[in-house]
Amino acid sequence: MAAGTYDITIEQGATFRRVIRLVGIDANEIESVRMQIRLYTGYLSNIAVGDSSFTVDEEESYRILDVPVISINIHRLSNCLDISMPATSTDDLSFDIAFYDIEVVLVGGYVARLLEGKVFLDKEITT
Repeated sequence: MAAGTYDITIEQGATFRRVIRLVGIDANEIESVRMQIRLYTGYLSNIAVGDSSFTVDEEESYRILDVPVISINIHRLSNCLDISMPATSTDDLSFDIAFYDIEVVLVGGYVARLLEGKVFLDKEITT
């Protein structure tokens, strides 16, 4: 199953929450869930039109963001994932655009990537 693409916006300094309904996966089969946010610090080169292959500059690449608290709860009865970050965590973020993915590990060790996409940070004005 291919991962779905869903871009998200996090408002800096505000609580972030998304509830994701699972389709094609039974929440009762999930052993663990992980979400990773990556900040792209390099640039792409050699992109061919109509070709999904690309190369990344060797000096620069992805950096994993250290987000203190990303809470992911599995709601087995409603077959959903509830993802949240408190305002204290979103307040510490400082990027314009990053990338994320959410993977689940199912019973038997099968790993499935559920979603992936861009993360836009809506910067806080009020301090």
